[in-house]
Amino acid sequence: MNLFKIVDSHCDTLLKINSGETNFFKNGSSHVDLPKMINGGVFIQFMAVYVHQHYKPGLSLRRCLELINTFLEIASGPQLIHIKNKEDIGRLLSSEKKIGLLLSLEGAEPIENMAILDIFFHLGIRCIGITWNNRNMLADGCNETGGLTLFGKEVISKMSDLGILCDVSHLSQASFWDVIQITRKPIIASHSNCHALCHHPRNLNDSQIKELAQTGGVICITFYPDFIGLNHDLVSIIKHIAHVCELVGVEHVGIGSDFDGAEFSIANLEDSSKLTNLVKGLKKSGFHNQEIEKIMGNNIINLLKNTLPGGNYGS
Repeated sequence: MNLFKIVDSHCDTLLKINSGETNFFKNGSSHVDLPKMINGGVFIQFMAVYVHQHYKPGLSLRRCLELINTFLEIASGPQLIHIKNKEDIGRLLSSEKKIGLLLSLEGAEPIENMAILDIFFHLGIRCIGITWNNRNMLADGCNETGGLTLFGKEVISKMSDLGILCDVSHLSQASFWDVIQITRKPIIASHSNCHALCHHPRNLNDSQIKELAQTGGVICITFYPDFIGLNHDLVSIIKHIAHVCELVGVEHVGIGSDFDGAEFSIANLEDSSKLTNLVKGLKKSGFHNQEIEKIMGNNIINLLKNTLPGGNYGS
């Protein structure tokens, strides 16, 4: 039995569920499904709405709503809790058999005005990645050099008011520093690694990681090979975790697998059912149980407690 509450802050499995490629409630070919989550000890899974480039810009909102509808259909399952507020976290912590799902948006192209942001909040989105790799109405992505637009600054400010997590993965450096100036809540990098260990524009440098930690935020180490470095293995992933711990402390690191975001396979971390192997690897590397509890889930649980709207607001 896994004693750790595992939280994974990023997967793209909704795309496979929506296409009919996988049935979330049965063990299938996807990296993430309910049986694999149960076997791997997953306590909360962030599920991303990602709109492919060929829908942008004109069909972004329609496609986004289709994927949100897919999420709402699966999140109504009896074993699941759609996390929208602090009370949902409390319900989950008091239950022995429930798993939490948190709805996130990867790339804010569908947010055409502030009213749509409000609608997304009411539909249960609680984490928004401002860009994918490319520029949109809110900000420049990691492929560009500019920062937030005026509209982007309004959206970030309103997200702080509503209790929606701001996800800085995929942002340009200028956009990241603009977010730091505006947000009034802790931020998350839902699936980013350390630039010091792998020089990829999607990874955060040490200055960014330090500033993210100053907000009370969490950087979630991803398994996607391009962001790991030369060796695509569990040991290298742990090196990224250890780097964050040494830099800002164990309270500011988590995991964001990027499962189903692409066809990749890390030995002993092939899918959600294998996440306990990361626990074993951390123990072997000298991490204590209390530290592992934080890395594997408690840091993100605390982040949600500090960010989500209070009580049962949003239910």
